[in-house]
Amino acid sequence: MEIVTGKAGVPHVSSADDGRRIAGEVGTGSYVLQTGGKLAPSLVDANTVRFATGDMIVQGRHIGVTAPEDVKVASGSQGKKRMDYICVHYTRDVSGSSPTLVETVEWKVLQGTPGSSAAAPSVPKGSILDGDADVTVPICSVTFDGLTTGQPKLLIPELTPLADLGDSVSPRVLWEGSKATGNFALSDSLSNWALIGVYVSINSSNDSMKTTLVPCAIPELSTSGYGLSGMSSTMSSSDIRDVRVSLKYVDDRTLAYNNVIKTTLYSANTGIQATSARRNVNGIVGLIRR
Repeated sequence: MEIVTGKAGVPHVSSADDGRRIAGEVGTGSYVLQTGGKLAPSLVDANTVRFATGDMIVQGRHIGVTAPEDVKVASGSQGKKRMDYICVHYTRDVSGSSPTLVETVEWKVLQGTPGSSAAAPSVPKGSILDGDADVTVPICSVTFDGLTTGQPKLLIPELTPLADLGDSVSPRVLWEGSKATGNFALSDSLSNWALIGVYVSINSSNDSMKTTLVPCAIPELSTSGYGLSGMSSTMSSSDIRDVRVSLKYVDDRTLAYNNVIKTTLYSANTGIQATSARRNVNGIVGLIRR
């Protein structure tokens, strides 16, 4: 056992220590960070791929690109297809009786085999986290159709910042008020949300209370006039009730009232069912972001 983030009296924190910590926090794979140009690849000419500035985590190692960098690829073959991988090539010096253990990274192209289809090239096995001294990690792919070079594509995902991840699970008020008619002008676009909640009241004598939150899913492709609905059930020692909400999509920031219906399925006091329609919407909140 060793304390890593503590004073030991001698230099003792290694890149492997830091790499394991980063991998444990963000994942053991490879990811693009939301910095600079996010390493966006572009085609300069048929033989040159340019990477924008940015940062990436590659198996626990932080790698930065502080200025755009060009990587050369071989020309395609007439009548053939091919796929190349542009990779991060990691090495650690373990040669000789007194290795320096210096770590370096550089771009490396794994060239595919020309053929009738663009098959992915084979990638040598290896893992930085497992302690391998020579590791090749694909970052971007480039396809060739004859002499035509296709647009390069990143193979590793963008890592969502913690600040954005927190926002994605934080509710947001989209509309405040209490009414049972007209439109609701929202404070944010519906396309940003996968799930919203509509506050309604199940109190028979006060229709403006926020006693129940009814979840409503938002389709990814929304068109004017489509119906947006949700249902919630409540139970007490004396009553069982259903609440159904029906709204209409007007545009990305506007919903229209259709109906809110409270149904008493069972009442210990009366023993009968009862339905109350045209009840108020008492607030709309965003629950889960896309």
